[in-house]
Amino acid sequence: MEHQTTPPLLIDLEQLRANLEQIWAVTQRTKSRILLDQTAFPAWPLYPMLGLYLSGTTAGTATLARQGLRYMDRDSHGVASGLSPEEFSALLPCCHNITFDSWDQWRQFGPEARAKGVSCALRVTDGRLCRPGIPLDALPEQLPNGINGLQLQLLDPSDPTHLAAALDQVEARLGGLLPGLFQFSVGGSFPLTDPAFDLAGLEEILRRFRARWGLLLYLEVGDAVGRSACAPLPHPPEFPFPFPEGYPPIYVKQGSGARPFSHF
Repeated sequence: MEHQTTPPLLIDLEQLRANLEQIWAVTQRTKSRILLDQTAFPAWPLYPMLGLYLSGTTAGTATLARQGLRYMDRDSHGVASGLSPEEFSALLPCCHNITFDSWDQWRQFGPEARAKGVSCALRVTDGRLCRPGIPLDALPEQLPNGINGLQLQLLDPSDPTHLAAALDQVEARLGGLLPGLFQFSVGGSFPLTDPAFDLAGLEEILRRFRARWGLLLYLEVGDAVGRSACAPLPHPPEFPFPFPEGYPPIYVKQGSGARPFSHF
């Protein structure tokens, strides 16, 4: 471990599995699809396990998108925020869906995405956020050809009433557009595994919205996956072989101790 610069991580697999089962139950009760925000839980050696419960991953770079495809092998959703043309061209082949934060991004990169057959969406906000996203009142009465989805960016996803209020605005402003869409994402960072979170309230909001519009619903999770299951390991145990180059030092709980996660 003398050359190891990444802080080791201790993961309680039983708690992790309990979190994933709770998240999976939300997908079943709401008929939605839940994606992993890889920036919040990038422990890719565990992705085969996560892929049993989650519908895919989100990524803002080609590196993260390839990581999700390789190790989870589920849906890959990209975000075109702040990318150069070269970076976008590298990200695109790794995505099934790409979300644009502005009209400028759509005009710049949309034709390339459509030519590659990648599904396209726009990120929208209720106007309280400066970035990212397009304010609801800046959307036209008819979306351009090639846009088949919207993603809602919330200021505070910890309270489902904020989502309900934002969806009311979406329906009031965009009700005429919604029937022509295929998918709708309510955004991310929902603390689904936090006991204090109003999970029943969120599920009712999602069921109601889906029943009215018949859209494929997505939401994203990150911290909810590892809640109470992950902790830094300041003094990792010695073991007789090194982690392969580029492999994150992940240990799993074993009794009162820890052992290296060996699925490589």
